Amino acid sequence: MFDGNIPKLRKDIDVQVIEDGEDRGILLYDKRQFAEVPLLLKPEFFLILSIIEEGITEDELRKLFFKEAGISEITPILETLKVLDDNLFLESDRYFQKLREDNEAYNLLPSRPLITSGRSYPEDPEEFQKFMGDLFSTKKTSGIYRNAGAIIVPHIELSLKEYCHHIYSIGYDAIAETKFDTIVILGTSHFAFSDYFMLTKKPYNTPLGIIENDEEVLDYLEKNFPNTFTFDDQAHRFEHSIEYQAVLSKYYFRNNNFKIIPILVGPFQQFVQDKKQPISDERINKFIRGLKEALQKANRHPIFIASVDLSHIGMKFGDEFDAKDKLEQCKFEDYKLLNSISNIDKEEFFNEIIATQDAWKVCGISPIYTLLSLIDAKSGAYLDYNQWYEEATKSSVSFASMAFYS
Repeated sequence: MFDGNIPKLRKDIDVQVIEDGEDRGILLYDKRQFAEVPLLLKPEFFLILSIIEEGITEDELRKLFFKEAGISEITPILETLKVLDDNLFLESDRYFQKLREDNEAYNLLPSRPLITSGRSYPEDPEEFQKFMGDLFSTKKTSGIYRNAGAIIVPHIELSLKEYCHHIYSIGYDAIAETKFDTIVILGTSHFAFSDYFMLTKKPYNTPLGIIENDEEVLDYLEKNFPNTFTFDDQAHRFEHSIEYQAVLSKYYFRNNNFKIIPILVGPFQQFVQDKKQPISDERINKFIRGLKEALQKANRHPIFIASVDLSHIGMKFGDEFDAKDKLEQCKFEDYKLLNSISNIDKEEFFNEIIATQDAWKVCGISPIYTLLSLIDAKSGAYLDYNQWYEEATKSSVSFASMAFYS
């Protein structure tokens, strides 16, 4: 069935645990949609996928099963792998050819298409507006706290209404009366790591129309700080963290004329391991100074939004424990971070991450650190916090809203 090594599972495939009573399965979903439908696998089949990850031929796989388990007939396993391969779930030559063609076609598009419409929020404009109206009516700040210059809000799934809508709502209410012309959106990059800072020139689509990029600021950065970031349209293509804020802000400020600067921030994990502050890196330092300079030269009045979640714990995220047993401890650790963030102390915040070596898997580390480096605020305010627990995977994600004032 396979010549040479059996192709391994693509790194960009979404893997979800599906549980129905005592029955569990692994759902593979292709966000690129090369595979027309998701595939459901038995959990034990994932062991085989981990084996072929190291590179193995069909004959070597047969010998391995016979040696380790006394199984000489693995045709059903190979047939399942062939189904995966035929549907382009594996990194075959045919997949890479399709990928090249797909990337070339995407590069010709004038704007970035929506990827979460119809799943995270309604696709129909009227239904979308009702959805957003309900979301933003869930929680408000005190009126005197509606002119923040920056906020931290989640990027957790918008369809989880009872868990997160009030967290989003109170965050945006904190900038309801702020005068601005540009929104700098700092999003967690979950899938692409071509650079610390990944920008795009493609404007973002929303259900209410396109939201334009601030091209004057982008052009200034490209001309004067060219080696401090990367234009990476493909990184933005499948990432929801900025899309959510583009969609939310397009609705919330629908009567305003503004532009955005969408920035995906890659992981700072190497600095965690090395126990060093990211600002010590020359390129990171220079980009932050460059963005400040670009905004000033263009005479912009920006607001900043960090689109981040906090801790990720449980079996879905590689832990061997049920997250339910750690929720209180997780909250305690999150609040230590939130305290340092409210103090606008990026060094203290990062030192807290270093102290645990990011044991709680905080996915917003780099955008939060970048936000605290960019803003000129005198005070920070905690607004709200919550945890989402997923029974099927025994896992949890935490998230919060915060606001910063001059």
